[in-house]
Amino acid sequence: MSADQEKPTDSATPEAEGPPEALPEGRSNEREGEGAKSFRVDLSEGVEKAFERLKERLARLVKKGQHTKVRLKFRGRELATLPIPVLLAAEAATFLGGGGLLRFLVVNALGRTFLDVEVLNDADAVVQAGRQRLLDGELDDALAKFREAISMDPGHAAAQLNLGIALKLKGAREEAAKAFEEAARLDPEGETGKEARRQLDAMKSRGT
Repeated sequence: MSADQEKPTDSATPEAEGPPEALPEGRSNEREGEGAKSFRVDLSEGVEKAFERLKERLARLVKKGQHTKVRLKFRGRELATLPIPVLLAAEAATFLGGGGLLRFLVVNALGRTFLDVEVLNDADAVVQAGRQRLLDGELDDALAKFREAISMDPGHAAAQLNLGIALKLKGAREEAAKAFEEAARLDPEGETGKEARRQLDAMKSRGT
């Protein structure tokens, strides 16, 4: 695909008749629950108790998927991004006290406040690389990246969605529809699933 041909945009909600776009990296499921990529930990009962609950939650998530890293935020401020095994092996006093993090949370966690947690995996970076290839018009390389991400994490809804977009641009409509259907199945209530269904509806409305 040449530079002047149809290319994806960064808009999360493109018009149905416009070019399909690659969505942001990673899965878009931000709901509470065991399968959610992002969740919140209540700090109101104490930072150390919250840390132990966080470790329990991460341990369950690691068993279920391909998650490798965790990012901690407090009121929009990033506190740390580190491998999940490092956090799971740490004691609350050691981990939180190392760089003044415990003191920061204790001082600022007044009333009902929360620690925002984002769980990351290696497939996210591969999806992002595929999105960049797609934006650069390197369609075959983008397809390879999205398939690589799916091989790493078969439950990665955004990888399926972006695979469908790349296949649609390549003209492989039947394969694209299957990828969109899988993305919608994996993320039925999130933004990724909504975009996958929008893509499917657009294809059906055009008789493709």
